[in-house]
Amino acid sequence: CLARSGSATVQPSTLLRAPSEGRASYVVNWTVTNSGQAFTLTATPCATAGTCPAGGETSFRDQKCGALTLTQTGLRGFSSSDPTVTLADCWQR
Repeated sequence: CLARSGSATVQPSTLLRAPSEGRASYVVNWTVTNSGQAFTLTATPCATAGTCPAGGETSFRDQKCGALTLTQTGLRGFSSSDPTVTLADCWQR
């Protein structure tokens, strides 16, 4: 659950990294828009994000897919500039 304080949303510490156990490979952030009615989760590889939780995979870069995104509607995305990489390549591994 999210804790709300005014218009700011506080992200629980267990949702700041992926996977939530073991060594983190991704830093997870989200943006909330449309008065809290819409959101986008973004999982950025630790090395690309420039920060990583303590003990994480600080050298991990996903050269193939880059950051992964997910919206409140279930729309998935990725940030690769490689035209040969597909959404299925990045989300089905």
